[in-house]
Amino acid sequence: MKDMIQNESLLLKSEGQNAFEAISTNPNAHLIECIFHEGRPLFAIWETENAKVIEPFLEEICLSYHISGSIRVRNNVIGQNNVKFNSISIYGKHGYEWNIYNKLIYAQIYFWDDLLQLTNIEKPISYELNHLHGIRDNWIDGLFRMILSYQDIEQKKQFILKMYHDCFQHIHQQYLTQSNAVKQNQIGGITSFQVGKLQQYIDENYSKNINIDDFCQEMNWSRSHLFREFKKTFGTTPYNFLVHKRIDMAKKLLLQGLNITQVCLKTGIENPSKLNYFFNKYVGMSPKLFIEIYLKNSCKLIPQDLDNKIE
Repeated sequence: MKDMIQNESLLLKSEGQNAFEAISTNPNAHLIECIFHEGRPLFAIWETENAKVIEPFLEEICLSYHISGSIRVRNNVIGQNNVKFNSISIYGKHGYEWNIYNKLIYAQIYFWDDLLQLTNIEKPISYELNHLHGIRDNWIDGLFRMILSYQDIEQKKQFILKMYHDCFQHIHQQYLTQSNAVKQNQIGGITSFQVGKLQQYIDENYSKNINIDDFCQEMNWSRSHLFREFKKTFGTTPYNFLVHKRIDMAKKLLLQGLNITQVCLKTGIENPSKLNYFFNKYVGMSPKLFIEIYLKNSCKLIPQDLDNKIE
């Protein structure tokens, strides 16, 4: 832990509204290769070393593929995690803070709603994407190996565009679909049906005073089984998963103009002090600063006077 604290002082910080922007503005990030399509980043290869990357609210779905280098990565959602070689990470439209220690080389594909031309059914699902980190997927591993084998940039771009929707559909079927009760061996022992049941329970009860025993009762599991299988599947504890859900909802409510006390009542967060603590720990900033950054980047106005709303 002491080494971790010392190493964290070496990290240089950057932030952005999408993964490409957040990484590209970091002094310790080097863009090895990038491909754009219709004005948006489609694919990139990065080399980062001792970087802290903050994404207040990711605009896209980002698929990362670990090529080489450091295996020490810390994320505000999942905590400390060792990245496996040739593993993948998938992140949805939420807020993230990354601590990437030492040198890491990785490739990313960015999935944008307009480029995917998602249906009305698919769009809501894309917003509920789980945070999957350091998992193995043979299909995606093969896809990235094929992409990296191309030397000609235009040929590489055409191949990515050809496989773009297929790749998203694979992610959708393997990691998003909640009706498929087939066991997900790549991410743990919880079937997608059970994942759906857990998510439904959290969605319906996050604003209440629920605890681990309530999770166990809902799933009819022991505490040890819940922690073990939950960690395998989501890469975090049930408590951290619940906290992240509450933070996501708190962000939305703050941007709607609700004050701190109202947000606490609607999200199950104990009090304003606890809300500020969660934001500083997991988002990397206070609720007020989060709103200021969002307004600055989005150029959108909230009808209510924010200075009178945020304590």
